[in-house]
Amino acid sequence: MKGKRRSSLACPARRQTLTLPSFLRLSSFLRPPSFLRRQEPRLSKGFRGLRLLTEGTTRIWKTTSLGPCLRRGDGQRGRGDEREGRVCTFWGALTTVCVLVFLISALPAHAVTCEVPGNRPTFSQAVRDPNCDTINLGAGTFVGPVTIERDLTINGAGFGETVVDGQGQGTAITVEAGSVTLNDITVANGNGSFGGGIFNGDEATLRLNRVALRDNVASIIGGGLDNRGNAILTDVVVADNASQFGGGISTSGTLRMTGVTLQGNEAGTAGGGLRVRSGTARLLNVTVYGNTAVPSDFAGEGGGVYVQEGLLKLSHVTLSGNLAKLGGGVFVKVCDPGEGCEQGVVEVNGSILAHN
Repeated sequence: MKGKRRSSLACPARRQTLTLPSFLRLSSFLRPPSFLRRQEPRLSKGFRGLRLLTEGTTRIWKTTSLGPCLRRGDGQRGRGDEREGRVCTFWGALTTVCVLVFLISALPAHAVTCEVPGNRPTFSQAVRDPNCDTINLGAGTFVGPVTIERDLTINGAGFGETVVDGQGQGTAITVEAGSVTLNDITVANGNGSFGGGIFNGDEATLRLNRVALRDNVASIIGGGLDNRGNAILTDVVVADNASQFGGGISTSGTLRMTGVTLQGNEAGTAGGGLRVRSGTARLLNVTVYGNTAVPSDFAGEGGGVYVQEGLLKLSHVTLSGNLAKLGGGVFVKVCDPGEGCEQGVVEVNGSILAHN
Protein backbone atom coordinates (compact mmCIF):
# COMPACT_ATOMS: atom_id res chain seq x y z
CA MET A 1 0.00 0.00 0.00
CA LYS A 2 1.09 3.51 -0.68
CA GLY A 3 2.12 5.63 2.26
CA LYS A 4 3.60 2.77 4.22
CA ARG A 5 7.15 1.59 4.33
CA ARG A 6 7.69 -2.11 4.47
CA SER A 7 10.66 -3.96 5.81
CA SER A 8 12.72 -5.72 3.17
CA LEU A 9 13.48 -8.51 5.62
CA ALA A 10 10.82 -10.15 7.72
CA CYS A 11 11.74 -10.87 11.34
CA PRO A 12 10.44 -13.54 13.64
CA ALA A 13 7.15 -12.72 15.23
CA ARG A 14 8.44 -13.21 18.75
CA ARG A 15 11.58 -11.41 19.65
CA GLN A 16 13.02 -9.56 22.55
CA THR A 17 14.27 -6.03 22.41
CA LEU A 18 16.75 -4.24 24.55
CA THR A 19 16.48 -0.52 25.05
CA LEU A 20 19.66 1.10 26.23
CA PRO A 21 20.12 4.47 27.88
CA SER A 22 21.21 7.10 25.42
CA PHE A 23 24.73 7.27 26.79
CA LEU A 24 25.24 3.56 26.00
CA ARG A 25 23.92 3.66 22.44
CA LEU A 26 26.61 2.76 19.97
CA SER A 27 25.24 5.33 17.55
CA SER A 28 26.45 8.04 19.88
CA PHE A 29 30.12 7.13 19.77
CA LEU A 30 30.88 4.41 17.20
CA ARG A 31 31.75 5.01 13.63
CA PRO A 32 32.08 1.86 11.53
CA PRO A 33 35.47 1.03 10.01
CA SER A 34 35.85 1.91 6.37
CA PHE A 35 35.80 -1.67 5.15
CA LEU A 36 32.27 -2.09 6.61
CA ARG A 37 30.85 0.87 4.69
CA ARG A 38 28.98 -0.41 1.65
CA GLN A 39 26.98 1.17 -1.13
CA GLU A 40 24.16 -1.28 -0.57
CA PRO A 41 22.50 -1.58 2.87
CA ARG A 42 23.67 -5.18 3.27
CA LEU A 43 26.18 -6.74 5.58
CA SER A 44 27.93 -10.10 5.45
CA LYS A 45 26.75 -12.86 7.74
CA GLY A 46 29.53 -12.14 10.24
CA PHE A 47 28.23 -8.60 10.76
CA ARG A 48 24.43 -9.04 10.71
CA GLY A 49 24.33 -7.72 14.26
CA LEU A 50 25.16 -4.25 12.95
CA ARG A 51 23.39 -2.00 10.51
CA LEU A 52 24.60 1.22 9.03
CA LEU A 53 22.00 3.43 7.40
CA THR A 54 22.82 6.69 5.71
CA GLU A 55 20.40 9.54 5.20
CA GLY A 56 21.87 12.84 4.22
CA THR A 57 24.99 13.28 6.30
CA THR A 58 23.66 11.35 9.31
CA ARG A 59 24.93 7.80 9.94
CA ILE A 60 22.95 5.72 12.40
CA TRP A 61 23.67 2.26 13.72
CA LYS A 62 20.39 0.34 13.79
CA THR A 63 19.15 -3.13 14.60
CA THR A 64 15.79 -4.45 15.53
CA SER A 65 16.19 -7.41 17.87
CA LEU A 66 18.50 -9.77 19.68
CA GLY A 67 18.05 -12.20 16.80
CA PRO A 68 19.99 -12.21 13.55
CA CYS A 69 17.45 -10.19 11.59
CA LEU A 70 17.79 -6.64 10.33
CA ARG A 71 15.15 -4.23 9.18
CA ARG A 72 15.19 -1.39 6.78
CA GLY A 73 13.87 1.78 8.34
CA ASP A 74 13.38 5.26 7.08
CA GLY A 75 16.42 6.40 9.06
CA GLN A 76 14.46 9.01 11.01
CA ARG A 77 13.54 8.82 14.65
CA GLY A 78 9.91 8.95 15.47
CA ARG A 79 8.76 7.37 12.25
CA GLY A 80 8.03 3.77 11.41
CA ASP A 81 8.50 1.02 13.93
CA GLU A 82 9.50 2.46 17.29
CA ARG A 83 12.16 -0.23 17.51
CA GLU A 84 14.10 1.54 14.74
CA GLY A 85 17.15 3.30 16.11
CA ARG A 86 17.43 1.03 19.13
CA VAL A 87 20.61 -0.91 19.68
CA CYS A 88 19.04 -4.30 20.08
CA THR A 89 21.99 -6.43 19.19
CA PHE A 90 24.31 -4.76 21.62
CA TRP A 91 26.30 -7.88 22.38
CA GLY A 92 26.79 -8.67 18.71
CA ALA A 93 28.07 -5.16 18.11
CA LEU A 94 30.32 -5.31 21.13
CA THR A 95 31.73 -8.65 20.00
CA THR A 96 32.53 -7.23 16.58
CA VAL A 97 34.34 -4.28 18.09
CA CYS A 98 36.31 -6.56 20.41
CA VAL A 99 37.37 -8.76 17.52
CA LEU A 100 38.66 -5.73 15.63
CA VAL A 101 40.59 -4.52 18.68
CA PHE A 102 42.08 -7.99 19.17
CA LEU A 103 43.19 -8.24 15.56
CA ILE A 104 44.90 -4.87 15.73
CA SER A 105 46.60 -5.59 19.06
CA ALA A 106 47.80 -8.99 17.81
CA LEU A 107 49.85 -7.44 15.05
CA PRO A 108 53.59 -7.93 15.69
CA ALA A 109 55.77 -5.00 16.68
CA HIS A 110 57.23 -3.27 13.67
CA ALA A 111 60.87 -4.27 13.28
CA VAL A 112 63.17 -1.52 12.13
CA THR A 113 66.74 -1.02 11.00
CA CYS A 114 68.52 1.09 13.57
CA GLU A 115 71.34 3.43 12.61
CA VAL A 116 74.10 4.29 15.08
CA PRO A 117 74.74 7.15 15.05
CA GLY A 118 71.39 8.09 13.62
CA ASN A 119 67.99 7.08 14.93
CA ARG A 120 69.65 5.48 17.98
CA PRO A 121 72.27 7.48 19.91
CA THR A 122 74.35 4.58 21.25
CA PHE A 123 75.19 1.01 20.33
CA SER A 124 74.06 -0.37 23.68
CA GLN A 125 70.68 1.38 23.40
CA ALA A 126 70.11 -0.12 19.96
CA VAL A 127 70.97 -3.60 21.26
CA ARG A 128 68.46 -3.22 24.10
CA ASP A 129 65.69 -2.00 21.78
CA PRO A 130 63.57 -5.08 20.85
CA ASN A 131 62.33 -3.34 17.69
CA CYS A 132 65.85 -3.18 16.24
CA ASP A 133 66.31 -6.39 14.27
CA THR A 134 69.21 -4.89 12.32
CA ILE A 135 71.79 -2.43 13.61
CA ASN A 136 74.01 -0.53 11.21
CA LEU A 137 77.16 0.90 12.77
CA GLY A 138 79.07 3.59 10.98
CA ALA A 139 82.83 4.00 10.99
CA GLY A 140 84.22 4.62 14.46
CA THR A 141 84.47 3.05 17.91
CA PHE A 142 81.38 1.85 19.79
CA VAL A 143 81.44 1.14 23.50
CA GLY A 144 80.76 -2.30 25.00
CA PRO A 145 80.21 -4.56 26.79
CA VAL A 146 76.76 -5.54 25.46
CA THR A 147 74.58 -8.62 25.98
CA ILE A 148 72.31 -10.02 23.26
CA GLU A 149 69.41 -12.39 23.97
CA ARG A 150 67.45 -12.34 20.69
CA ASP A 151 67.82 -12.59 16.93
CA LEU A 152 69.91 -9.68 15.70
CA THR A 153 72.12 -8.61 12.80
CA ILE A 154 74.89 -6.05 13.32
CA ASN A 155 76.55 -4.50 10.28
CA GLY A 156 79.69 -2.40 10.35
CA ALA A 157 81.56 -0.34 7.79
CA GLY A 158 84.45 -2.82 7.66
CA PHE A 159 86.58 -4.57 10.27
CA GLY A 160 89.22 -1.87 9.87
CA GLU A 161 86.61 0.88 10.25
CA THR A 162 84.04 -0.18 12.85
CA VAL A 163 85.23 -1.27 16.30
CA VAL A 164 83.20 -2.61 19.24
CA ASP A 165 85.46 -1.85 22.20
CA GLY A 166 85.04 -3.78 25.45
CA GLN A 167 87.23 -1.20 27.24
CA GLY A 168 88.66 -3.97 29.40
CA GLN A 169 85.40 -3.96 31.40
CA GLY A 170 84.16 -7.46 30.54
CA THR A 171 83.35 -9.63 27.54
CA ALA A 172 82.83 -7.19 24.68
CA ILE A 173 79.80 -9.06 23.22
CA THR A 174 77.86 -11.73 25.11
CA VAL A 175 75.34 -13.77 23.10
CA GLU A 176 73.05 -15.63 25.47
CA ALA A 177 70.35 -16.74 23.03
CA GLY A 178 68.98 -16.21 19.55
CA SER A 179 70.61 -16.13 16.15
CA VAL A 180 73.15 -13.31 15.93
CA THR A 181 75.11 -12.23 12.87
CA LEU A 182 78.05 -9.82 12.90
CA ASN A 183 79.29 -8.39 9.60
CA ASP A 184 82.29 -6.18 8.85
CA ILE A 185 83.38 -5.18 12.36
CA THR A 186 86.28 -5.54 14.78
CA VAL A 187 85.72 -6.72 18.36
CA ALA A 188 88.58 -5.59 20.58
CA ASN A 189 89.74 -4.95 24.14
CA GLY A 190 87.33 -7.31 25.83
CA ASN A 191 88.39 -8.75 29.18
CA GLY A 192 86.30 -11.49 30.78
CA SER A 193 86.59 -14.89 32.40
CA PHE A 194 84.88 -16.82 29.59
CA GLY A 195 85.33 -15.25 26.19
CA GLY A 196 87.23 -12.00 26.15
CA GLY A 197 85.95 -10.80 22.80
CA ILE A 198 82.74 -12.84 22.38
CA PHE A 199 80.93 -15.41 24.50
CA ASN A 200 78.42 -17.56 22.58
CA GLY A 201 76.03 -19.45 24.87
CA ASP A 202 74.78 -23.00 24.40
CA GLU A 203 71.35 -21.77 23.23
CA ALA A 204 72.74 -19.36 20.66
CA THR A 205 73.87 -19.37 17.04
CA LEU A 206 76.64 -16.96 16.08
CA ARG A 207 77.67 -16.02 12.55
CA LEU A 208 80.76 -13.91 11.94
CA ASN A 209 81.40 -12.60 8.43
CA ARG A 210 84.46 -10.47 7.72
CA VAL A 211 85.07 -9.89 11.41
CA ALA A 212 88.30 -9.36 13.36
CA LEU A 213 88.75 -10.47 16.99
CA ARG A 214 91.83 -8.64 18.28
CA ASP A 215 93.54 -7.86 21.57
CA ASN A 216 91.01 -9.57 23.81
CA VAL A 217 91.82 -11.38 27.06
CA ALA A 218 89.99 -14.13 28.97
CA SER A 219 91.32 -15.17 32.36
CA ILE A 220 90.10 -18.76 31.89
CA ILE A 221 88.70 -19.77 28.49
CA GLY A 222 88.59 -18.33 24.97
CA GLY A 223 90.56 -15.11 24.56
CA GLY A 224 88.90 -14.15 21.29
CA LEU A 225 85.83 -16.41 21.40
CA ASP A 226 84.35 -18.92 23.83
CA ASN A 227 81.80 -20.94 21.84
CA ARG A 228 79.34 -23.17 23.70
CA GLY A 229 76.62 -23.26 21.04
CA ASN A 230 76.77 -23.06 17.25
CA ALA A 231 79.32 -20.76 15.62
CA ILE A 232 79.97 -20.19 11.90
CA LEU A 233 82.99 -18.06 11.00
CA THR A 234 83.70 -16.90 7.45
CA ASP A 235 86.62 -14.69 6.44
CA VAL A 236 87.52 -13.92 10.05
CA VAL A 237 90.83 -12.85 11.60
CA VAL A 238 91.51 -13.95 15.20
CA ALA A 239 94.75 -12.30 16.29
CA ASP A 240 96.69 -11.30 19.40
CA ASN A 241 94.24 -12.67 21.96
CA ALA A 242 95.16 -14.47 25.17
CA SER A 243 93.70 -16.95 27.68
CA GLN A 244 94.65 -19.95 29.80
CA PHE A 245 92.74 -22.33 27.52
CA GLY A 246 92.21 -21.43 23.88
CA GLY A 247 94.12 -18.20 23.38
CA GLY A 248 92.29 -17.48 20.13
CA ILE A 249 89.17 -19.67 20.32
CA SER A 250 87.82 -22.31 22.67
CA THR A 251 84.85 -24.42 21.56
CA SER A 252 82.68 -27.01 23.25
CA GLY A 253 79.79 -26.82 20.79
CA THR A 254 79.72 -26.84 17.00
CA LEU A 255 82.27 -24.71 15.18
CA ARG A 256 82.71 -24.17 11.45
CA MET A 257 85.49 -21.96 10.11
CA THR A 258 86.08 -21.08 6.46
CA GLY A 259 88.78 -18.71 5.29
CA VAL A 260 89.82 -17.92 8.88
CA THR A 261 93.25 -16.84 10.13
CA LEU A 262 94.38 -17.62 13.70
CA GLN A 263 97.58 -15.69 14.33
CA GLY A 264 99.64 -14.48 17.29
CA ASN A 265 97.32 -15.84 19.99
CA GLU A 266 98.64 -17.13 23.29
CA ALA A 267 97.45 -19.73 25.80
CA GLY A 268 98.91 -20.09 29.26
CA THR A 269 98.11 -23.80 29.42
CA ALA A 270 96.70 -25.31 26.21
CA GLY A 271 95.53 -24.38 22.72
CA GLY A 272 97.32 -21.23 21.60
CA GLY A 273 95.24 -20.80 18.44
CA LEU A 274 92.31 -23.17 19.04
CA ARG A 275 91.17 -25.42 21.85
CA VAL A 276 88.56 -28.11 21.11
CA ARG A 277 87.10 -28.93 24.51
CA SER A 278 84.34 -31.12 23.05
CA GLY A 279 81.84 -31.15 20.20
CA THR A 280 82.85 -30.77 16.57
CA ALA A 281 85.18 -28.29 14.88
CA ARG A 282 85.46 -28.17 11.07
CA LEU A 283 88.19 -26.03 9.53
CA LEU A 284 88.32 -25.34 5.78
CA ASN A 285 90.97 -23.15 4.15
CA VAL A 286 92.20 -21.97 7.54
CA THR A 287 95.65 -20.66 8.46
CA VAL A 288 96.97 -21.24 11.99
CA TYR A 289 100.24 -19.36 12.30
CA GLY A 290 102.50 -18.01 15.05
CA ASN A 291 100.39 -19.05 18.03
CA THR A 292 101.90 -20.23 21.33
CA ALA A 293 101.03 -22.29 24.38
CA VAL A 294 103.48 -20.82 26.86
CA PRO A 295 105.20 -23.46 29.01
CA SER A 296 104.00 -23.41 32.60
CA ASP A 297 104.21 -25.55 35.68
CA PHE A 298 101.40 -27.72 34.32
CA ALA A 299 101.70 -27.93 30.59
CA GLY A 300 102.03 -25.77 27.51
CA GLU A 301 100.31 -28.04 25.01
CA GLY A 302 99.09 -27.47 21.49
CA GLY A 303 100.60 -24.25 20.24
CA GLY A 304 98.39 -24.27 17.17
CA VAL A 305 95.51 -26.55 18.19
CA TYR A 306 94.72 -28.52 21.35
CA VAL A 307 92.12 -31.32 21.20
CA GLN A 308 90.78 -32.47 24.56
CA GLU A 309 87.69 -34.35 23.40
CA GLY A 310 85.43 -34.24 20.38
CA LEU A 311 86.15 -34.24 16.66
CA LEU A 312 88.47 -31.93 14.72
CA LYS A 313 88.35 -31.96 10.90
CA LEU A 314 91.10 -30.18 8.97
CA SER A 315 90.59 -29.61 5.24
CA HIS A 316 93.20 -27.58 3.36
CA VAL A 317 94.52 -26.10 6.59
CA THR A 318 98.01 -24.73 7.11
CA LEU A 319 99.57 -24.97 10.59
CA SER A 320 103.04 -23.45 10.78
CA GLY A 321 105.25 -21.42 13.09
CA ASN A 322 103.31 -22.40 16.22
CA LEU A 323 105.10 -23.04 19.51
CA ALA A 324 104.36 -25.14 22.62
CA LYS A 325 106.13 -27.28 25.18
CA LEU A 326 104.26 -30.29 23.78
CA GLY A 327 102.68 -30.42 20.33
CA GLY A 328 103.69 -27.21 18.62
CA GLY A 329 101.23 -27.73 15.76
CA VAL A 330 98.53 -30.05 17.16
CA PHE A 331 98.25 -31.77 20.53
CA VAL A 332 95.63 -34.48 21.14
CA LYS A 333 95.06 -35.44 24.74
CA VAL A 334 95.08 -39.17 25.49
CA CYS A 335 91.86 -40.03 27.25
CA ASP A 336 92.07 -42.10 30.41
CA PRO A 337 88.96 -44.34 30.51
CA GLY A 338 88.95 -43.99 34.25
CA GLU A 339 88.27 -40.26 33.86
CA GLY A 340 85.01 -40.88 32.01
CA CYS A 341 86.15 -38.93 28.96
CA GLU A 342 85.93 -39.56 25.23
CA GLN A 343 89.03 -39.77 23.11
CA GLY A 344 89.50 -36.81 20.83
CA VAL A 345 89.80 -37.51 17.10
CA VAL A 346 91.54 -35.53 14.35
CA GLU A 347 90.83 -36.01 10.64
CA VAL A 348 93.24 -34.39 8.19
CA ASN A 349 92.67 -33.82 4.48
CA GLY A 350 94.97 -31.93 2.15
CA SER A 351 96.58 -29.91 4.96
CA ILE A 352 100.10 -28.71 5.80
CA LEU A 353 101.75 -29.01 9.24
CA ALA A 354 105.25 -27.58 9.13
CA HIS A 355 107.87 -25.65 11.13
CA ASN A 356 106.04 -25.87 14.42
